[in-house]
Amino acid sequence: MWQDILLQCQNRPCGMSAKQWMIENDINEKTFYYWQRKLRKEAFKDYPSEMTELSPLKPREELSFIELNKPKNRMQSEELNTIVQPAAILKTNSLTITITNEISDSLLSRILREVSNA
Repeated sequence: MWQDILLQCQNRPCGMSAKQWMIENDINEKTFYYWQRKLRKEAFKDYPSEMTELSPLKPREELSFIELNKPKNRMQSEELNTIVQPAAILKTNSLTITITNEISDSLLSRILREVSNA
C-alpha cells in the first residue's frame, strides 16, 4: 500500500510540491516520510555498504596549448569609458544608482518610485 502511495507522489504533476500532493490526497506528512524512510532502509539493506575499489584512470595524453590572437577591432579604453558615462548618479545612505542617457522613461519612473518608497 505505502509503496503505491510513494510511487504516486513521485509521479505527481510537474510543478506540484510533495506537501501539496499530500494535502490533496489526505496523507499525513509525518506518516508519509516515516514510510518513505522505512521502505528505503528495507530496499537498501542488502546493498553493499562499502564502496568497491575504483580502478585507476587511464593516463591522459600530454596537455597542449594553442595561441590565441587578440581581436584587432577591440575598443580602446577611452572609447569604452565615453560609452558608459553616467548622466546622473542617485545616492542614498544605503545605495547608489548610476543612470545613463539610454534609460527608458518607464524604467526611470519605476526606479524613482521605488527609491522614494524605500
